[in-house]
Amino acid sequence: MLSEMKTSTDSSLSRNLAIADWTARLLIVAIFVAAAFPKLSGHPMTIELFSHLGVEPFGRLAAGGIEALAAVFLLFSRTKLLGAGLALITMVGAILSHLTVLGISLGPEDGGGQFALAWVVVALVSGVFYLNLSSRDRARQESATFHQNYVS
Repeated sequence: MLSEMKTSTDSSLSRNLAIADWTARLLIVAIFVAAAFPKLSGHPMTIELFSHLGVEPFGRLAAGGIEALAAVFLLFSRTKLLGAGLALITMVGAILSHLTVLGISLGPEDGGGQFALAWVVVALVSGVFYLNLSSRDRARQESATFHQNYVS
């Protein structure tokens, strides 16, 4: 009876962790697709932004391409950590650009929203890493416990 309750609790926890993982990943995908499209299509605002950074057009196209690639990688279990890594590197670059060259706010319409959104993505990526790396540790620990209790 106790083992049935533990199994039920474990599967419920596992399901909740999977839902949290997918939610975080899909939010990052939505943000990155929305951010990549204007960069890759040459929207005048992105051209102005990357010109100000001194990396137009290469930087704009590279950033948009990396965002699109990260979004695709985040959709698949085998590549989700690679996608999260690309997302993290991209957002660190964006945050550093804001802090060193662009400023927090990109204009009166922005009000610091892009800067804040970069931090939101960093938080979501951190969640993806935590959920996936800690679940690997739990699986290894459970395997070692099983091996110790039943195989040895």
